[in-house]
Amino acid sequence: LLLPWPGFAEADQQWPARSEELRKLVSGIAQPFHQLSRQAGLEEDIALQNSAKATIKCTLSILRRLTESVQNEQTRCKVLLHQALMEAIETALGLFPIYVSHPDIASDLLAFFLALFASLKSQVGSAFAQRTSQTFMSLFSDEMLHTTLTTSHKQGCEVIEKFLCILQLLTQETSSSFKSFLPTIISFCMDQIYPLIAERPDPDLKMVLFDVLRDVLLCHWRWFFPSSILTRVNASPGAPEQSDHQPQFVAIMQAFGQSFLQSDINIFRKNLQTMEELQSKCKLYEKDLFKQMMLAQFINVLLQVLIHKSHDLLADDIQLALYHMASSDFTLFFSQLLPHFLLSAEQLHDAQKQELVVNFSRDEDQLSFINNLKRFLGDVRHLHIINQSLPKDSVKL
Repeated sequence: LLLPWPGFAEADQQWPARSEELRKLVSGIAQPFHQLSRQAGLEEDIALQNSAKATIKCTLSILRRLTESVQNEQTRCKVLLHQALMEAIETALGLFPIYVSHPDIASDLLAFFLALFASLKSQVGSAFAQRTSQTFMSLFSDEMLHTTLTTSHKQGCEVIEKFLCILQLLTQETSSSFKSFLPTIISFCMDQIYPLIAERPDPDLKMVLFDVLRDVLLCHWRWFFPSSILTRVNASPGAPEQSDHQPQFVAIMQAFGQSFLQSDINIFRKNLQTMEELQSKCKLYEKDLFKQMMLAQFINVLLQVLIHKSHDLLADDIQLALYHMASSDFTLFFSQLLPHFLLSAEQLHDAQKQELVVNFSRDEDQLSFINNLKRFLGDVRHLHIINQSLPKDSVKL
């Protein structure tokens, strides 16, 4: 009913008749599911809610797999399926507020909507996408999210992960109609989800969240930095670069930076790769906003990680990232950022700090810079050991 018949011309595909038969088939499969939307007392009666779970799970499993099957098919197939699913989609959306506190069913409902947006995003349209996402967000209050994660941790994480995956699909859409609710997505991620999981040991959930934030930056860079190449060429020398939505950009970058202070090496690797990708495609490290407010912090954190060897498996990647950050403005790095980093090194004496700065050769090619960086790191570690082995106040400068 859904796929094109091989060997038949377009005129012989009988799409109208197949559309009607498909609608009847889906309606028959989902009839008990549709009846739930008219079930009296379902919203208040826990017993009724529990008795309906088997029907919901069975129906959603079939409809989800049917939806996933057309993801790579032609538009005609997708239009047919969307028309057949419209009643089931509205029923599922109506059931979500009832079952949001049931992680098992909430997970199945979100899995269905995830398949829907992955396969039929163009067919459902931006208006429905916005209505759906806002419905979900309105139900995921701070208290609800906290309860979901603490009372049924594994299933609760799955619920939130699936919703974040839906938001990621919407974020990847760059059309103006989808872009209108980008601020809402950022606010939900940064104001509600991130504070809740920042210090929790939930690597899978954090990974999905950082995937969403990565796509926010990569797919909507102009939302933060709208100036075109022509505008920058015609700008007056020394004029500040235009940047919009600075609080949101800074908050996202601070979340990336905070992840470098934590022990999870996979999230560290992923976020470092994201920053390098943003540098390669968008010149992140050269943006005035980043250089003025964040460059020093990132350099300090990455240097500390290398000195303490806390993520030694990523040492080469971290050194390369530091080279790219320094190369955005070598003068700034050698004259301000490197001395600023050493100011916080309480284990070193002032004369040692000055000597470290002087001995860091000013070579600007990648190979020489990284070799000089390795030498600098070795010297810092060596001085730490020496200073720790000496009696207190035995060194007078």
